[in-house]
Amino acid sequence: MLREAMGSPLFIVAGTYDVGNLSVRTSNGGGAPLVMEANPGTVTLRFTTGTFFLEIDNVPDCVIRGITFNANGRPYAESGNGGAITAYRAHRTRIDRCTVHGAPGMGIVFEQCGTRQTIGTTGTDEPVSPAGAIAGCEVYNCDTAIFGVANVSLSVTGNVVRNCGNNGILIWQYSPRFDGSTVSGNVITYIEAQGGGTGQRGNGVNLYRAHGCTVTDNRIRYCKFSAVRANVCNDTIISGNNIYAMGEMAIYVEETDGASGENDVGTVVGSNLIDTCGSGISVTNFNNGGRLASITGNVVRNARQSNNPTVSYDTGTGISAEGDCVVNGNVVECALRYGIVVGTNNYARNLIASDNVIRRCGIGIAASANANAGHMLVTDNMIQMPAGVSTENGIVAYTYLGETSGVRIDATMSGITPSTYPKIHLGLNIVHDQQTPDPVPVPCLASLPVF
Repeated sequence: MLREAMGSPLFIVAGTYDVGNLSVRTSNGGGAPLVMEANPGTVTLRFTTGTFFLEIDNVPDCVIRGITFNANGRPYAESGNGGAITAYRAHRTRIDRCTVHGAPGMGIVFEQCGTRQTIGTTGTDEPVSPAGAIAGCEVYNCDTAIFGVANVSLSVTGNVVRNCGNNGILIWQYSPRFDGSTVSGNVITYIEAQGGGTGQRGNGVNLYRAHGCTVTDNRIRYCKFSAVRANVCNDTIISGNNIYAMGEMAIYVEETDGASGENDVGTVVGSNLIDTCGSGISVTNFNNGGRLASITGNVVRNARQSNNPTVSYDTGTGISAEGDCVVNGNVVECALRYGIVVGTNNYARNLIASDNVIRRCGIGIAASANANAGHMLVTDNMIQMPAGVSTENGIVAYTYLGETSGVRIDATMSGITPSTYPKIHLGLNIVHDQQTPDPVPVPCLASLPVF
C-alpha cells in the first residue's frame, strides 16, 4: 500500500486496519515522500504483526495526518530508539493531528532529522533544513510520548500528552550541540516515573545536551518530578508556562555531575506561573559549570515538602540560584522553607535578588554565609512574614550541610553586617509581619496532592 502511494497522496477511508512493518524507504518507493491522511477520528491502524509499526527512513517531506495509531501494547523488536511512529533522517517530516496510544516504548520518535551547515571559523553548526513538526497530536498511554534526538529545529507544538509511564516530551542530543527545537503550546498531564531514578524520568519536558531550545506557553500538570528539566543546555528560554502539581522541582536547570566540559550556560526563566510543587525554580550545579541566568517575572505558590519517596532532600523553596544570576520581579507565596535562596556555600557568584514580593514563607531570603562565596546583593524586596514568625527571618545567612543534614542558620537579618558578612550586601528591603488588610484570606497548602 505505502509503496504504491509514495509520490502521490494516500487518503485512507474510514475503518480499523491491522498492520505492521509499515515502512517508507528509498528502497521501496524510490525516495519519493509519502503523504498519508484521513479524516481525524475515522481511521485506526492497529499494530498486530511485525517488528515495527511505522518507520520513515531517509525520505524527506513526508506528511502523516489525521490517523490513529494503536500500538496495541505490542513491543518493538527493533533495537535503538524506535517508536510507534519513527522518522529517521527524514527531514521536514510532519506528523499532524494524529493520535498515538498504547506504546510500551516511545510514541513518536524523530532521530537525526534536519540538516546543518558550518558557519564561521568556530565551526558552529547552524540549521539549513528543519527536522519537521509534530503538531496537534494526542499521545497517551505510552512509556514516553515524544522523543526528539540529534535533530535540528524540531517543532513540537499544540499537542496533548497524557498518562505516560516515564516522560512526556524529550529533546536530546548525543553530545552537547545546537538543537534549536521549539516546545510550545502543549498540554502535558500525569507523567509518572515508573522506571525510578532521581529525575531522569517523571518530567513533562526534558532537555538534555540540547542548546538553543525554547519551552514556552505549555500547560503542564501532575508530573512526578519536574515540568521542565534542562540538563547540560546552553541558551535556553523557559517562559510563559502554566505549571501545577509537581512532585519535585517545577523548573530545574541543572548540570550533570562529572560532565567535564559540558555546561549549562545562559538561561532565561521568565513569566512562568507555578502553583503546588516540591520547589519552584532552581538554576544549580555552579560547581559543575551551571550558571548565567535571568529569573524574572515568575509567580511561585505553595512550594511544600515533596511526597515523592525518591526525593531525598528537603523541598519547599520558591526560587534558588548559584552562579551569575539575577532573581528579579518575582512573586513567591507560601514556600514552606525559603522564598528565595542565593548561593550554596562557596558556590555563589554575582547574585542579585531584587524587587521581589515574598509572602508567608518560613524564611524570606537566604544567602550563603560561606567566606569563600562571591558577592550577593539583596535589595528592594518586599517580604511579609507569616503570623507569629519573627521579621528577623526575613533575610538570613545560612550554610548548607547536605541532603540529609539540611541547613544551619548562621545569622538572622540584624546580624548580617558588612563586617560579619562582607559578601552579602543588603539594600533597602522591607520586612514586616502585618497580616491585614486581607479581604479574602487564602490559606497555604498543607501538603502536595497524592497522584
